Amino acid sequence: MQTMTYDPNVQNALSLITKEDMKSLTRSQLVNLVLGEQALRLQAINHIFKVEGLYIKMKALAFEKKSEKSPKKPTGKNRSPKKKDKVSKKPSERYPDAEVEDIEVEIMGEVTCEHCHSKMKDSGLRDTSEVVTVIPKKFKVQKHHHVQYKCPCCSHIKTTPRVPKVKPGSSYSDEMIIDVAVSKYCDLIPMNRYSAQARRDSMMALPPNSLIELTHYLAHFASSIEDKIRQEVLDSLVLRADETPHRMFEQEKKSWYLWGFSTDKAAFFSCEPSRNGDVAEKILKGSKAHYLVSDAYAGYSKAIELCNQDREQKITEVFCNSHARRKFKVFDDRLKEFNWIIRAYAKIYMHEKKESPDRKLQDLYFRFIKRICERFTTPYSLRSEMHKAANYFLKHYKGLTVFMSRDDLPIDNNAQERLLRSPVIGRKTWLGTHSLLGGKTAATLFSIIESCKLNHVNPREYLKIMVKRIHQHEEIITPSQAAKDFPQIVWRGSLLRKKD
Repeated sequence: MQTMTYDPNVQNALSLITKEDMKSLTRSQLVNLVLGEQALRLQAINHIFKVEGLYIKMKALAFEKKSEKSPKKPTGKNRSPKKKDKVSKKPSERYPDAEVEDIEVEIMGEVTCEHCHSKMKDSGLRDTSEVVTVIPKKFKVQKHHHVQYKCPCCSHIKTTPRVPKVKPGSSYSDEMIIDVAVSKYCDLIPMNRYSAQARRDSMMALPPNSLIELTHYLAHFASSIEDKIRQEVLDSLVLRADETPHRMFEQEKKSWYLWGFSTDKAAFFSCEPSRNGDVAEKILKGSKAHYLVSDAYAGYSKAIELCNQDREQKITEVFCNSHARRKFKVFDDRLKEFNWIIRAYAKIYMHEKKESPDRKLQDLYFRFIKRICERFTTPYSLRSEMHKAANYFLKHYKGLTVFMSRDDLPIDNNAQERLLRSPVIGRKTWLGTHSLLGGKTAATLFSIIESCKLNHVNPREYLKIMVKRIHQHEEIITPSQAAKDFPQIVWRGSLLRKKD
């Protein structure tokens, strides 16, 4: 394909077109807006908008859904799939893990027969119905009366010791501290909203700043749990990594980053002032990883290169195929000549999901690579979005194919990206972190709670057990171990977080 020289004036005009313009203006109006009197250059703008993909990309940003899922194909010719007959289940069958309470419903007073007016007796039979109910959270003040014992001989007095707490001397119980922390870092509820909820339940003056302090207390108290989780991640042979911006209000450098590293069973986070590859290098040097799954960010490549200088077992880069597919997805159903790329990826993912991937997966992928190489051998304009997608794939195809060498290597990095979902939503909810202590607290509690989610463990119950163990100086275990030792706190039937 022939490359094209871009007019800077046209490019500047394109950059001024907003999302609202795309929604309100037709394509011809857009051309006039960009070209003004130069309407004779319609062919050039066609080349920029349609062939080079800029118009398609702008329309996708303005109108398309955010989901990357392809639409499902109909199962039959011009027929919709038959709907299965739904069997209505009782709540006790639908929610087998829920607590069941039996309540006898009786008629108050004397019961008489409507026909003969005789007094009726209990037959022993029951007509049972079921409903789902909820007991709202209730705040209350507990007074602990510590018994004092007096010696009859010497009048010595001994007082029952205080109940151990996460924060000694605090006026908040451990249950309250855990509830606040889980509400913020699992349910993503801001502390001012938590305080408003408490106000509706007669707890009128629960200050949000004090609630935030409680999360700092728990993070410091549970730091040994984070250390265990961190070591569990670093001991894995396959490591996933990703990062996201994290705003820090009280620092000169506002744009910090929350780095995440994970395995199938554990995840830990670190709040750092930089996106530099030195952060990844520090983590990788302390790990036993043989493979690092990530996007094609140069910082990871630099970190791996520096780590491999001092390692006998080299670390291999495994790139995310979702990133490569995502760059082509914007052209699907708009430029028909590129539909085959999305269809090829669909076949690759279908075969990758099998428990025992066969030779067919490799054949599929390498035929896919060969076809892309044949179609995109000509040098292309660096400004073309469509060609950027092809160049990205060809540049990183070695890392994109490593997943076929081992069964335990993922085809993409979606699992790690899902782990960053809660921090990102939380960042939008409470806008950022005020201090370094807040960043450390967020990293610690997200590490514990996201590791619980990976193992389908109830984070609230897990923290209660671990806090009690720390008080009693017992061994600390990670969420993956707790899933085996405490099956009663494991979610069964449904997951805490649905996969994409």
